[in-house]
Amino acid sequence: LEDNLLSRGQHVSSADIDEGSAVDALLQPGEFALHHFRCVHGSGPNTTSAPRIGLQVIYMATLCKKSRADATKESAMLVRGQDIYGHWEPEPTPQECVGDAEVQAHTHST
Repeated sequence: LEDNLLSRGQHVSSADIDEGSAVDALLQPGEFALHHFRCVHGSGPNTTSAPRIGLQVIYMATLCKKSRADATKESAMLVRGQDIYGHWEPEPTPQECVGDAEVQAHTHST
């Protein structure tokens, strides 16, 4: 499990995976895969000098909050309406491309 990139103590047991139903999705440079968050997925090691980039997008109502009592408050970007609940720290709106404040906000979020 030393090469496991899952966070927060998550794991997928190999006993729960049916390798016979696995489907290869071979991507060319510049392409991306989009899948449901519960889809078990993986890839081999990145053998290039270019970084592999992941992006997670979750849409939810502002009344949603983390279920764990010990969970730290994370940030989110409001895309519509008003947030009257305050369960999430508002994401700062970028003012410039890769500016000092934007880099600092990204560093804080990871």
